[in-house]
Amino acid sequence: MDFVYNLPMPVIETQTTINAPVEKTFTVFTDFENLPALLNQAQLLRFLSENQTGVGTKWEQTPMDPEQNNINVHEVIELTPQKSLAITSLDQVSKETLRFTFTSQGNQTLVTFTLEAKGTNMLAKFASLLLKGMMKDGMTQDLQRMKEHIESLP
Repeated sequence: MDFVYNLPMPVIETQTTINAPVEKTFTVFTDFENLPALLNQAQLLRFLSENQTGVGTKWEQTPMDPEQNNINVHEVIELTPQKSLAITSLDQVSKETLRFTFTSQGNQTLVTFTLEAKGTNMLAKFASLLLKGMMKDGMTQDLQRMKEHIESLP
């Protein structure tokens, strides 16, 4: 993909408290083989990097919804154990940075999810302004799925 991602789009943030210690929460968020299905309701197609953990881990994923047939490339660009995780997501419309911060609150973890994006064209930027609320709702639902999954684990 040779797109130019230079049009800033709105920064969106949401958060939730997960009833699990930060170590457990962070472990689930950094299980990159299962993260696409849990967080994005997507299917991991294949790893593009030799490593499947840590900074530089790269994979392709596609939505489970058969109506959507786009392939996104994700790459871990930052990882501080039990503190933060940042992943880039590239497709034909935007380059997104998904940033998660983990704050220990005893037996609970506050997870903050921030989305920063740059679009490839004015239409993507304009659409993001119109759809900001819907995007935040989707991110909140993504975190809720993660919360339910983590809290269901022994």
